[in-house]
Amino acid sequence: MTKPVRWVRPELVVSVRYSEWSPDGTLRFPIFNGLRPEVHPAEAVRHRPRVVIEGHVKPGSPAHSLTRFPF
Repeated sequence: MTKPVRWVRPELVVSVRYSEWSPDGTLRFPIFNGLRPEVHPAEAVRHRPRVVIEGHVKPGSPAHSLTRFPF
């Protein structure tokens, strides 16, 4: 028996570390890092990784460096 859907309003923002996004849009191996009380839910965005085609970026260039998050 399927339970009825319960829709909720976003009220909290969290920081999550993960391996990757699956093709159906879910996180693979998500790990909770903590709450982000300074971020309003309307300001929260899904971070998109940079796509780099191998062999087209020189080592040390901005696209070759790792992303640093402020948390």
